[in-house]
Amino acid sequence: MAGFVIASPKSGSGKTMVVCGLLEAARRRGLSPWAFKCGPDYIDGLFHRQVLGVDGGNLDSFFEGEEALRAKMQRVKQEHFVIAEGAMGYFDGLGGTTARASAWEIAHILGMPAVLVVDAQGASLSLMALIRGFLAFEKELGDCRIRAVIFNRMSPGMYPRMKKMTEERLGIRAAGYVPPLDFLAVGSRHLGLILPGEIPGIKEQMERLKASGVDLTQPKADTGSAFAGLTFVITGTLPSLSRKEAQAVIEQAGGKVTGSVSKKTNYLLAGEAAGSKLEKAQSLGVPVLSEKELLSMLRSGEETK
Repeated sequence: MAGFVIASPKSGSGKTMVVCGLLEAARRRGLSPWAFKCGPDYIDGLFHRQVLGVDGGNLDSFFEGEEALRAKMQRVKQEHFVIAEGAMGYFDGLGGTTARASAWEIAHILGMPAVLVVDAQGASLSLMALIRGFLAFEKELGDCRIRAVIFNRMSPGMYPRMKKMTEERLGIRAAGYVPPLDFLAVGSRHLGLILPGEIPGIKEQMERLKASGVDLTQPKADTGSAFAGLTFVITGTLPSLSRKEAQAVIEQAGGKVTGSVSKKTNYLLAGEAAGSKLEKAQSLGVPVLSEKELLSMLRSGEETK
């Protein structure tokens, strides 16, 4: 997966702060993150660059054609893990009455999964109805891109119950939550956020956000030992993952990635134009995996034979 789109039901749900947290988490894992903003808005990009030092750009299906968007994404994903932040609500497009040029359309054109950031303050079970409505409306549009939800301003005690309901009733992943953070104060105005330079102590706020114990990942038990003790070699061009992304996936699940094939290699992850490493793996009897098979192993949590 080259990355994902972060969207929300409406403005003010906490997208920008969640994106900042995810960009920092990706950077700490060595994924070389790249931040896109859906639409022509430049202000959110200033947060990504000035506060976190993460480069980025814009994805705009109104000013750019579909092929241009795909070409741009193809170039960036070779070296970077992409996090694209939506504008306004997930389906809000031209004229406020269509999904044209919306975050949903960007995800649709690029085939990217979407993560919905939902402001949970003052609600509980009603959040299920809200999310179900988004899933149903997306189905009417003909392409379901929402794969997960992140709850913003949710108490740690409430999250396990909401996670269970989300995954059992709605069939999508609850990827994490952000607790209420009184120190975090980023205002907004017409046409966007307050500029980073206009917020006193914004970098200090971001440092406190990083240190606040925000849970934006699944428990380690889900995939933390799926590849424990296994050694992989990666070769060729994979369908959607860059080599850095594939290595990060393997290492996060407890595996090890080396540069050359030997008798100690457990698996060769091979894409197009695999070359001599594929030939050597075959001569040594090393099992060869496709990207799809690797991700299937990760989901099942057990080694394929």
